Amino acid sequence: MTNPGLHISTQPPYFAGYPIGFSGWADDFERNIAAIQFSLDGGEHWTEYATPGVSAERGIRWQFAFTPPRAGRYLLNVRTRNGSGSVSDLVSGYPFEVYEAPAPSIGENSQSRHEEPSEQSALADSPSSPATGAFPTQQAPNTPPSALPFDTSPYSSAAEDLTTPLPYGSFHVRPVGTQRWGASRLYRSGELYDITIDEAAFLTQTLGIRTIYDIRSEFETAAHPQPYLMGAKTIALTPNWERRRKDASKRLIAGVIGNYGAPEERMCANYRRYAHEYPLIGKALRSISAEGTPALVHCVNGKDRTGVLCATALRIAGFSDEFIKADYLLTNDVNVVQIAEEESRLGRGMTAEEHAILMSFLEARPSYLAAFFDEAEAQYGSFEGFVEKGLRLTPEQVERLRRLIG
Repeated sequence: MTNPGLHISTQPPYFAGYPIGFSGWADDFERNIAAIQFSLDGGEHWTEYATPGVSAERGIRWQFAFTPPRAGRYLLNVRTRNGSGSVSDLVSGYPFEVYEAPAPSIGENSQSRHEEPSEQSALADSPSSPATGAFPTQQAPNTPPSALPFDTSPYSSAAEDLTTPLPYGSFHVRPVGTQRWGASRLYRSGELYDITIDEAAFLTQTLGIRTIYDIRSEFETAAHPQPYLMGAKTIALTPNWERRRKDASKRLIAGVIGNYGAPEERMCANYRRYAHEYPLIGKALRSISAEGTPALVHCVNGKDRTGVLCATALRIAGFSDEFIKADYLLTNDVNVVQIAEEESRLGRGMTAEEHAILMSFLEARPSYLAAFFDEAEAQYGSFEGFVEKGLRLTPEQVERLRRLIG
């Protein structure tokens, strides 16, 4: 058990030899969580804490304390194990930087500031079931070079006063909903693999983003690994439908692309399939609601998977159908340069019909979003049924999402 008199830091700066407190939300959707697992060595070893009595109807809030043995950069990974023994496909990554502890002033008793930590511990709890355990000392390695620095000064959001043009950065981050900085605390973008230090600071310090939801496939993340931003945790949500590698340079080319049918045919089928991936959408939205802090959602281009998740969030928040469609189609303007580059690269030698099919893959189209919502409503009788029984969102979670988006 953690020493109740122990001072635990939950905000940077962090120092070697002093405990750091982490907390979060875990959810395995339709399956009960039997244990929370933690790793400080890149997932090679996991330490598990049981969470008996947790219902599948609700997620679980957890707390974890770790005392870093030395200065450096660290990465804490967190995942769950359900009652059937399977580990979740949702893994959270918490990057953090630790500094050498400052020497006490002459005559100052260091014990008056901190009690010397005697152990590292974890606490995973739910309204029905607390669970605690001692965390054995581990020699945690430094985080990968992709970890980006975070200013350790106290955080205060300046989003409301921003005059920075929308969207921002090479990854085109923008608010979900009203296109004004500070209007929403939920953001969307393309993948972040080439993000700069200044862009990272804009996300974590200026916008105050504390959680990043990466909904790319395992092949996409392998090609462009997710950078870890100091000050924000990353939650990886792998789509169940993305189980094979896709290469546009082999699929979307002259002589081959015609196999995908008429323009918009394959993409409408894809969006109808997205409607059956409600666990991914539900996990993300339930987590966003539970965390209640500024969050960013992204896939590769920020168009399809991100598009349906954000459109669902906007509809839950009460935005009109016309607004939701316009917000979704804004992606075409945001990605206009990328669309033109891919059209030029992939469209060589295509017939007019093949070119029309290519553009239906590259652009967001109203028929795609309509196909998604039509399929979702067909499954559950209404959008409200999809939210309640498919996404498994409670009225309280719906209300928190509405407040978050504005």
